[in-house]
Amino acid sequence: MLADRHLFAVAIVAAAFCFAGLAGYTPVWFTLITVCVFGGPHNYCEFRYFLSRLPSRFGPLRAFFTTAFAGAIILCLLEIGLTRLYVRNAVSTSAARMALLSWNELLILWMFALSILRYRSRFNSVGSLVTEHSPYLAVATAANILSAPGFSLALTYLHPLLGLWVLERELRRTRKSWVKSYHWCLLSIPIALTALICIMSQSSGDRPSDHLVGALNGNIVGSQLFPNASSSMLLAIFGFLQMVHYGVWVIAIPLANQSWKRWRIDRLPVLTSKPAFRPIVVAVCILGVLAILYFWCGYIVDYDHVNEIYITLATLHAVAEVPFMFWMCES
Repeated sequence: MLADRHLFAVAIVAAAFCFAGLAGYTPVWFTLITVCVFGGPHNYCEFRYFLSRLPSRFGPLRAFFTTAFAGAIILCLLEIGLTRLYVRNAVSTSAARMALLSWNELLILWMFALSILRYRSRFNSVGSLVTEHSPYLAVATAANILSAPGFSLALTYLHPLLGLWVLERELRRTRKSWVKSYHWCLLSIPIALTALICIMSQSSGDRPSDHLVGALNGNIVGSQLFPNASSSMLLAIFGFLQMVHYGVWVIAIPLANQSWKRWRIDRLPVLTSKPAFRPIVVAVCILGVLAILYFWCGYIVDYDHVNEIYITLATLHAVAEVPFMFWMCES
């Protein structure tokens, strides 16, 4: 019989090609069902996992977490303002592109600050750390200046793949014997995606509609890079990547670390040591359930307005994952 690690790898490969096939066959319905059915459970699984990995006391990392929370809130508020201005045609196209470039640069600088605060223990001085990480800052800034919409769109498409990296870190922590098999089966993701693009590019498609653009991108300006592309192909790619992301959080990680047996949030160490946080966490979970019901009903009643809110929350979700990425690198 196959070992558990081989079954796990085979399941990932089979799921990748299955997702690609469904996304190519019916991109609209596949994406819609993916977001509506798996979006809520994925948010719960991810929220619980992040809480389970937080330290019970911040200690010397207080500056890191303060910068992380403050930066995420500020970036989200700016995103809300910029999106509303752009949707209501309150700014010119050139002004919107400049605002997008500025927002992207703030995101880059925030990530640079987080890297300094997180990795400073590795270096003898802050100066040596800044020198070491400056090339990354320069490359990211150059890419943003060269094409701010392209930079934003790249973040939109690459974000779902972050779940694969988190799964790799989790396997190293709980299932080290599975890591090598997991690395090999990851090849199925680009192969399935390439096949999907090749097949969908041969089919005729209309210019992307406003509704599909809104569902496709966390930033409306970035979608303008491909005005003549097939909306079906773009939506199929997005749906495939989202389903991979949701599958990692809802199925793969709970199976790998057996967290499905420990589903209750109130028993996590960070809440056991800090009971005052429990009402906040419970309130967030209740609001999450209400938000799912709101989006299900709202998309039928007023698509444009509800989708604008969804895009904003999706941006906050993606930004909030950045500090955790740095935290996972050292934990």
